Amino acid sequence: MELFINDSYEGVYNLMEKLDEHILQFNKYQYETGGVMYKAMGYGEGSTSFYSCCAPFPEGFLWESWEQIYPAHEAMWEPLETMRYLVVHSDDEEFGSQIGEVADIEMLADYYLYINLLMALDNIGKNTFLARFNSSSPFFILPWDVEASLGKLWDGQDAVEHIMATNNLFNRLIETNAEDFNELVEETTEMLQPLVGEGVELVLHGHAHRASLGHVDTVVGEAPIFGVTSASALGRARKRQARYHIYRLEKKPHGWEMAVSVRCYSPPSESFVEDTETNVVLSRPTA
Repeated sequence: MELFINDSYEGVYNLMEKLDEHILQFNKYQYETGGVMYKAMGYGEGSTSFYSCCAPFPEGFLWESWEQIYPAHEAMWEPLETMRYLVVHSDDEEFGSQIGEVADIEMLADYYLYINLLMALDNIGKNTFLARFNSSSPFFILPWDVEASLGKLWDGQDAVEHIMATNNLFNRLIETNAEDFNELVEETTEMLQPLVGEGVELVLHGHAHRASLGHVDTVVGEAPIFGVTSASALGRARKRQARYHIYRLEKKPHGWEMAVSVRCYSPPSESFVEDTETNVVLSRPTA
Protein backbone atom coordinates (compact mmCIF):
# COMPACT_ATOMS: atom_id res chain seq x y z
CA MET A 1 0.00 0.00 0.00
CA GLU A 2 1.00 3.68 -0.36
CA LEU A 3 1.20 5.46 3.00
CA PHE A 4 0.38 9.12 3.68
CA ILE A 5 0.69 10.71 7.15
CA ASN A 6 -0.76 14.19 7.49
CA ASP A 7 -0.64 14.64 3.71
CA SER A 8 3.05 13.63 3.69
CA TYR A 9 3.87 10.75 1.33
CA GLU A 10 5.84 8.08 3.24
CA GLY A 11 6.30 5.53 0.45
CA VAL A 12 5.09 2.03 -0.45
CA TYR A 13 4.62 -0.53 2.34
CA ASN A 14 3.80 -4.22 2.33
CA LEU A 15 1.39 -5.57 4.94
CA MET A 16 2.10 -9.13 6.03
CA GLU A 17 1.65 -11.46 8.96
CA LYS A 18 4.41 -11.76 11.51
CA LEU A 19 6.57 -14.82 10.93
CA ASP A 20 6.56 -16.77 14.16
CA GLU A 21 5.35 -20.05 15.61
CA HIS A 22 1.73 -18.95 15.31
CA ILE A 23 1.78 -18.64 11.52
CA LEU A 24 3.16 -22.21 11.43
CA GLN A 25 0.33 -23.28 13.75
CA PHE A 26 2.68 -24.71 16.35
CA ASN A 27 0.82 -25.93 19.40
CA LYS A 28 1.85 -24.99 22.93
CA TYR A 29 4.01 -28.08 23.37
CA GLN A 30 5.47 -28.38 19.85
CA TYR A 31 9.00 -28.11 21.28
CA GLU A 32 8.52 -31.40 23.14
CA THR A 33 8.56 -33.25 19.79
CA GLY A 34 11.46 -31.18 18.41
CA GLY A 35 9.64 -28.24 16.82
CA VAL A 36 11.96 -25.22 16.53
CA MET A 37 12.20 -21.90 14.68
CA TYR A 38 15.30 -19.72 14.16
CA LYS A 39 15.78 -16.31 12.56
CA ALA A 40 18.94 -15.20 10.72
CA MET A 41 19.64 -11.71 12.06
CA GLY A 42 22.81 -10.93 10.06
CA TYR A 43 25.58 -12.58 8.07
CA GLY A 44 27.91 -13.03 11.04
CA GLU A 45 31.10 -13.91 9.14
CA GLY A 46 29.31 -16.60 7.19
CA SER A 47 27.42 -18.24 10.05
CA THR A 48 23.94 -17.79 8.57
CA SER A 49 25.02 -18.54 5.00
CA PHE A 50 26.63 -21.85 6.08
CA TYR A 51 30.25 -20.90 5.47
CA SER A 52 31.31 -21.16 9.10
CA CYS A 53 30.46 -23.31 12.12
CA CYS A 54 30.41 -23.51 15.06
CA ALA A 55 31.25 -21.64 18.26
CA PRO A 56 29.90 -23.23 21.45
CA PHE A 57 26.26 -22.21 21.73
CA PRO A 58 25.09 -20.23 24.75
CA GLU A 59 22.26 -20.79 27.18
CA GLY A 60 20.49 -17.74 25.76
CA PHE A 61 18.60 -17.12 22.53
CA LEU A 62 21.30 -15.47 20.35
CA TRP A 63 24.07 -17.50 18.72
CA GLU A 64 26.40 -16.39 15.90
CA SER A 65 23.83 -14.06 14.27
CA TRP A 66 20.98 -16.54 14.78
CA GLU A 67 18.04 -15.82 17.08
CA GLN A 68 15.87 -18.59 18.47
CA ILE A 69 12.22 -17.64 17.98
CA TYR A 70 10.62 -20.82 19.26
CA PRO A 71 10.61 -22.16 21.90
CA ALA A 72 10.91 -18.93 23.86
CA HIS A 73 11.44 -20.41 27.30
CA GLU A 74 14.56 -22.54 26.79
CA ALA A 75 17.46 -22.63 24.34
CA MET A 76 17.39 -25.50 21.81
CA TRP A 77 20.39 -25.00 19.52
CA GLU A 78 21.27 -28.66 18.85
CA PRO A 79 19.04 -29.04 15.74
CA LEU A 80 20.56 -25.95 14.10
CA GLU A 81 24.07 -26.99 15.08
CA THR A 82 23.53 -30.40 13.46
CA MET A 83 22.52 -28.82 10.14
CA ARG A 84 25.27 -26.16 10.17
CA TYR A 85 27.98 -28.67 11.04
CA LEU A 86 26.86 -31.04 8.27
CA VAL A 87 26.96 -28.30 5.61
CA VAL A 88 30.26 -26.78 6.72
CA HIS A 89 32.38 -29.72 7.87
CA SER A 90 31.14 -32.96 6.25
CA ASP A 91 32.79 -34.55 3.23
CA ASP A 92 30.80 -34.94 0.01
CA GLU A 93 29.70 -38.51 0.74
CA GLU A 94 28.43 -37.70 4.23
CA PHE A 95 26.76 -34.51 3.03
CA GLY A 96 25.01 -36.29 0.16
CA SER A 97 23.71 -39.11 2.33
CA GLN A 98 22.43 -36.98 5.23
CA ILE A 99 21.33 -33.57 3.95
CA GLY A 100 17.93 -34.93 2.83
CA GLU A 101 17.20 -35.99 6.42
CA VAL A 102 17.79 -32.53 7.92
CA ALA A 103 16.55 -30.21 5.13
CA ASP A 104 13.58 -30.27 2.73
CA ILE A 105 15.37 -30.57 -0.62
CA GLU A 106 12.32 -29.85 -2.77
CA MET A 107 11.73 -26.67 -0.80
CA LEU A 108 15.40 -25.69 -1.18
CA ALA A 109 15.15 -26.13 -4.96
CA ASP A 110 12.05 -23.92 -5.02
CA TYR A 111 13.71 -21.33 -2.75
CA TYR A 112 16.84 -21.26 -4.93
CA LEU A 113 14.69 -20.49 -7.97
CA TYR A 114 12.68 -17.94 -5.98
CA ILE A 115 15.62 -15.85 -4.77
CA ASN A 116 17.26 -15.87 -8.20
CA LEU A 117 14.03 -15.02 -10.01
CA LEU A 118 13.65 -12.00 -7.70
CA MET A 119 17.41 -11.35 -7.56
CA ALA A 120 16.94 -11.33 -3.78
CA LEU A 121 20.57 -10.84 -2.86
CA ASP A 122 19.84 -10.08 0.80
CA ASN A 123 17.95 -13.33 1.43
CA ILE A 124 20.74 -15.88 1.12
CA GLY A 125 21.73 -15.78 4.79
CA LYS A 126 20.26 -12.81 6.56
CA ASN A 127 16.49 -12.26 6.30
CA THR A 128 15.54 -15.92 6.50
CA PHE A 129 13.89 -18.21 9.04
CA LEU A 130 14.69 -21.89 9.50
CA ALA A 131 11.96 -24.03 11.04
CA ARG A 132 10.88 -27.62 11.47
CA PHE A 133 7.74 -29.17 12.92
CA ASN A 134 9.33 -32.02 14.88
CA SER A 135 12.54 -34.03 15.20
CA SER A 136 11.62 -36.37 12.32
CA SER A 137 10.74 -33.59 9.85
CA PRO A 138 13.33 -31.59 7.85
CA PHE A 139 14.09 -27.88 8.09
CA PHE A 140 12.45 -25.50 5.62
CA ILE A 141 13.16 -21.83 4.85
CA LEU A 142 10.86 -18.84 5.20
CA PRO A 143 11.99 -15.54 3.61
CA TRP A 144 11.26 -12.12 5.07
CA ASP A 145 12.18 -8.48 4.36
CA VAL A 146 12.60 -8.98 0.61
CA GLU A 147 13.37 -5.31 -0.04
CA ALA A 148 16.73 -5.91 -1.73
CA SER A 149 15.31 -7.49 -4.88
CA LEU A 150 14.30 -6.85 -8.49
CA GLY A 151 17.48 -4.91 -9.24
CA LYS A 152 17.55 -2.85 -6.04
CA LEU A 153 19.83 -3.04 -3.00
CA TRP A 154 18.56 -2.77 0.57
CA ASP A 155 19.24 0.99 0.64
CA GLY A 156 17.36 1.66 -2.61
CA GLN A 157 20.40 1.92 -4.85
CA ASP A 158 20.52 0.04 -8.13
CA ALA A 159 22.29 -3.29 -8.12
CA VAL A 160 25.41 -2.91 -10.26
CA GLU A 161 25.20 -6.30 -11.92
CA HIS A 162 23.30 -9.54 -11.71
CA ILE A 163 25.00 -12.27 -9.72
CA MET A 164 23.64 -15.61 -8.64
CA ALA A 165 21.99 -15.50 -5.23
CA THR A 166 23.56 -18.42 -3.40
CA ASN A 167 25.30 -19.54 -0.24
CA ASN A 168 27.39 -22.51 0.84
CA LEU A 169 24.34 -24.73 1.37
CA PHE A 170 23.20 -24.24 -2.23
CA ASN A 171 26.79 -24.44 -3.52
CA ARG A 172 27.24 -27.86 -1.93
CA LEU A 173 23.86 -29.10 -3.16
CA ILE A 174 24.80 -28.07 -6.71
CA GLU A 175 28.37 -29.40 -6.57
CA THR A 176 27.40 -32.80 -5.12
CA ASN A 177 23.94 -32.98 -6.73
CA ALA A 178 22.76 -34.38 -3.40
CA GLU A 179 19.21 -35.79 -3.53
CA ASP A 180 19.17 -34.95 -7.28
CA PHE A 181 19.04 -31.25 -6.43
CA ASN A 182 20.09 -30.09 -9.91
CA GLU A 183 17.42 -32.19 -11.58
CA LEU A 184 14.78 -30.81 -9.19
CA VAL A 185 15.72 -27.24 -10.13
CA GLU A 186 15.66 -28.06 -13.85
CA GLU A 187 12.44 -30.06 -13.70
CA THR A 188 10.65 -27.42 -11.65
CA THR A 189 11.60 -24.74 -14.16
CA GLU A 190 10.53 -26.78 -17.19
CA MET A 191 7.33 -28.07 -15.56
CA LEU A 192 6.01 -24.75 -14.28
CA GLN A 193 6.20 -22.88 -17.59
CA PRO A 194 3.23 -24.63 -19.30
CA LEU A 195 1.31 -25.07 -16.04
CA VAL A 196 1.39 -21.38 -15.20
CA GLY A 197 0.76 -20.19 -18.76
CA GLU A 198 -2.00 -22.62 -19.81
CA GLY A 199 -3.64 -23.34 -16.47
CA VAL A 200 -4.14 -26.57 -14.53
CA GLU A 201 -6.40 -27.64 -11.66
CA LEU A 202 -4.23 -30.32 -10.03
CA VAL A 203 -0.69 -31.71 -10.26
CA LEU A 204 0.23 -35.21 -9.03
CA HIS A 205 3.81 -36.46 -9.21
CA GLY A 206 6.22 -38.93 -7.69
CA HIS A 207 9.50 -37.97 -9.34
CA ALA A 208 11.14 -36.80 -6.08
CA HIS A 209 10.05 -39.92 -4.12
CA ARG A 210 9.09 -37.86 -1.06
CA ALA A 211 5.80 -36.66 0.41
CA SER A 212 5.02 -33.00 -0.27
CA LEU A 213 2.20 -30.52 -0.79
CA GLY A 214 2.75 -27.25 -2.62
CA HIS A 215 0.80 -24.79 -4.75
CA VAL A 216 1.34 -22.91 -8.00
CA ASP A 217 -0.51 -19.81 -9.23
CA THR A 218 -1.84 -20.24 -12.78
CA VAL A 219 -4.05 -18.25 -15.14
CA VAL A 220 -7.11 -20.12 -13.77
CA GLY A 221 -6.21 -19.85 -10.10
CA GLU A 222 -4.12 -21.66 -7.48
CA ALA A 223 -3.48 -25.35 -8.15
CA PRO A 224 -2.34 -27.87 -5.50
CA ILE A 225 0.77 -29.98 -6.22
CA PHE A 226 0.92 -33.35 -4.46
CA GLY A 227 4.10 -35.38 -4.33
CA VAL A 228 4.11 -38.95 -3.05
CA THR A 229 6.79 -41.48 -2.18
CA SER A 230 7.04 -44.92 -3.71
CA ALA A 231 4.71 -47.52 -2.17
CA SER A 232 7.75 -49.75 -1.67
CA ALA A 233 10.13 -47.14 -0.22
CA LEU A 234 12.03 -47.99 2.96
CA GLY A 235 13.58 -44.56 3.60
CA ARG A 236 14.68 -43.65 7.12
CA ALA A 237 13.38 -40.07 6.84
CA ARG A 238 9.63 -39.83 7.41
CA LYS A 239 9.01 -38.05 4.10
CA ARG A 240 10.60 -40.98 2.24
CA GLN A 241 8.65 -43.78 3.93
CA ALA A 242 6.28 -45.86 1.79
CA ARG A 243 2.96 -44.18 1.09
CA TYR A 244 0.04 -44.09 -1.27
CA HIS A 245 -2.77 -41.56 -1.68
CA ILE A 246 -6.52 -41.97 -2.11
CA TYR A 247 -8.17 -39.08 -3.97
CA ARG A 248 -11.95 -38.53 -3.74
CA LEU A 249 -13.56 -35.91 -5.98
CA GLU A 250 -16.97 -34.46 -5.17
CA LYS A 251 -18.94 -31.91 -7.17
CA LYS A 252 -20.28 -29.03 -5.10
CA PRO A 253 -22.50 -26.06 -6.04
CA HIS A 254 -19.42 -23.82 -6.07
CA GLY A 255 -17.19 -26.25 -7.99
CA TRP A 256 -15.15 -29.36 -7.19
CA GLU A 257 -13.69 -30.44 -3.86
CA MET A 258 -11.10 -33.15 -3.36
CA ALA A 259 -10.35 -35.17 -0.24
CA VAL A 260 -6.86 -36.68 -0.07
CA SER A 261 -6.28 -39.58 2.32
CA VAL A 262 -2.66 -40.57 2.91
CA ARG A 263 -1.76 -44.13 3.87
CA CYS A 264 1.71 -44.64 5.35
CA TYR A 265 3.49 -47.95 5.92
CA SER A 266 3.87 -48.84 9.60
CA PRO A 267 6.78 -51.25 10.28
CA PRO A 268 5.42 -52.38 13.70
CA SER A 269 2.08 -53.47 12.21
CA GLU A 270 3.57 -54.43 8.81
CA SER A 271 0.66 -52.68 7.13
CA PHE A 272 -0.42 -49.31 5.73
CA VAL A 273 -2.21 -47.10 8.24
CA GLU A 274 -4.06 -43.82 7.91
CA ASP A 275 -1.63 -40.90 8.21
CA THR A 276 -3.29 -37.59 7.26
CA GLU A 277 -6.38 -36.27 5.51
CA THR A 278 -6.39 -33.06 3.44
CA ASN A 279 -9.27 -31.27 1.72
CA VAL A 280 -8.69 -28.89 -1.20
CA VAL A 281 -10.94 -26.86 -3.50
CA LEU A 282 -9.95 -27.07 -7.17
CA SER A 283 -9.55 -23.77 -8.93
CA ARG A 284 -12.04 -24.11 -11.80
CA PRO A 285 -15.76 -24.08 -10.91
CA THR A 286 -16.56 -26.80 -13.49
CA ALA A 287 -14.69 -29.77 -14.96
